[in-house]
Amino acid sequence: MVFYYDFKFRKIYNVTIVIGIIIGMIYGIWINGWLNTAVGGGIGFVLMLIVYAIGIKLMPYIALRRGVYLHNKALYPNDILLGLISGLFLGRRSIISGLFFSLLFLAAVSLIYSSSKIIKKEYHPDLSLPISPFIIMGSIFVNYLPIIQGFVW
Repeated sequence: MVFYYDFKFRKIYNVTIVIGIIIGMIYGIWINGWLNTAVGGGIGFVLMLIVYAIGIKLMPYIALRRGVYLHNKALYPNDILLGLISGLFLGRRSIISGLFFSLLFLAAVSLIYSSSKIIKKEYHPDLSLPISPFIIMGSIFVNYLPIIQGFVW
């Protein structure tokens, strides 16, 4: 559901976030215990908050350098909360790996997407992709391939 709405409307509804937090806490406590779940959620939230803050500070500079007004932000506040949900699901040992693979998937798809837009001569500076589907993909990837759960941490 998050995949569809974020790609189509660039929006994650708050109800979806609340349900995700509740399910993430239940699943995380059941699988990882309450301490690892809480620490994983905190790590996911803080890392996404840092990336969000850096993006907010850099966007005016990037827009000035390009000489355009950028309509889309790199991250939205609900993407930060999706990092929290991912951390609740994955726990302390796997959240870093989950976000790492999210970044890898995002980079690969962005490269292909941008290249195709350049080839079609449809590229413009405000071109962007939603980030939440890649956070979900990275979390699923790490959760269902347990050999790489502690890959980065």
